[in-house]
Amino acid sequence: MEENQRREKLQAIFQKEGKRLYHLAYRLSGNEADAQDIVQEVFMKVFDRMERFEGRAEIFTYLYRIAFNLWCNMLRKRKKWFSFDPGQLEVYLSSRADSDFPGKQMGERQKKVELVRSALERLAPQERFIVVLRDIEEHSYHEISEILKCRPGTVKSRLARAREKLRIILEPYLGKNYE
Repeated sequence: MEENQRREKLQAIFQKEGKRLYHLAYRLSGNEADAQDIVQEVFMKVFDRMERFEGRAEIFTYLYRIAFNLWCNMLRKRKKWFSFDPGQLEVYLSSRADSDFPGKQMGERQKKVELVRSALERLAPQERFIVVLRDIEEHSYHEISEILKCRPGTVKSRLARAREKLRIILEPYLGKNYE
């Protein structure tokens, strides 16, 4: 494939999936600079390897997998966990019904946002990734299975384990009746 054709194809992919990929990268990394770096590196890798993409899966599964690998590499290099932006979690948790939160005061809600953020940070990268993909990005089990290159049943069991870990971490703070 000629370089001009590769550039045009990459531009079309970026137009279609760039924003979606950025949102995932931001949710994983917790900050704009890292999210932008991840997206840029994903598209550099796609440009370099465009001939290798066989088209057996959707392009976003290919992009998400590269983004996940880059994020894991970033974590390893830094030897620290990422931080979710509390504002991002506030938006996500605010989208849930108020009845989901026993205390309706903003102070209590902010405390819960911080608790959830801290709990997510305590999960392993693979667990956080699957929770973000399913519960925040709202991908189907099939889509996640393509991204992680495993069966949908495996996705369900990994997600159940990650959610159980979150429940155990949060239970002392939110009580047993909070789901």
